[in-house]
Amino acid sequence: MKLTRGEAETIYDAGKERVVEALLEMSVGLEQIEVLKRRIEELERQLKQNSHAEPQSQTAVERRIPQAGTEEPAETDGAAQWGAGRA
Repeated sequence: MKLTRGEAETIYDAGKERVVEALLEMSVGLEQIEVLKRRIEELERQLKQNSHAEPQSQTAVERRIPQAGTEEPAETDGAAQWGAGRA
């Protein structure tokens, strides 16, 4: 959430304690951002390693092509495939 100038001035006008409280809240948020950035960097490093170590996975089209001799009987009527004519 981006703080507007008006909101910042309201915090400032509330006094020293409110300003300090707001700054401490922001520092916690910044710390969380740093933790998440490090986690992203680690995951990207792992992804890069895995993409070099493993063969590329099959595409969706390759997965749909049945192996020879393992085909299921094909529907000859395209309408039957979509449920047309069913009661």
